[in-house]
Amino acid sequence: MKKTKLVNNLMLFLAIIGLCLYTFTIISAAINSSEDTPPSFLRLLVTSLGAILATNIGAVMGIAVQNPDGPNVFRDRNTYNLKKLFTEPDSYKIRVFASYFYVIALLIGLVSWGIKGFAENSVSPIIEELSRTLLGVILGVMSFYLTPNGD
Repeated sequence: MKKTKLVNNLMLFLAIIGLCLYTFTIISAAINSSEDTPPSFLRLLVTSLGAILATNIGAVMGIAVQNPDGPNVFRDRNTYNLKKLFTEPDSYKIRVFASYFYVIALLIGLVSWGIKGFAENSVSPIIEELSRTLLGVILGVMSFYLTPNGD
């Protein structure tokens, strides 16, 4: 079944709402103290969207590595043109954009916790979790590149 433009716009609109809530929660958790924990709905939203974004980044990296001769959207300037991203959406470019968005969110968590000296319970649990997740992403990428592939 082919999606209509109206359905695609609705899906994009809902995705933008989710990413805005995700961003709001992370920034508010980074600014507030460890005692000001976000409501459970927002914590669940960050965890759920984080899982989707983590899966997405794995898929994007896997596709880029498995098909090195294919179109390289990382080098294509149109990938980073936000106007074209929303007016002429290409599913792979949206996935790449979401991957960068996710890594930036993880870096916000790491920097926020680093400012507090990485002391336990000095920041919101969301910030600690984002920092640990970034470590997992980095370790995953490093293990891929450092594992011999039979060459």
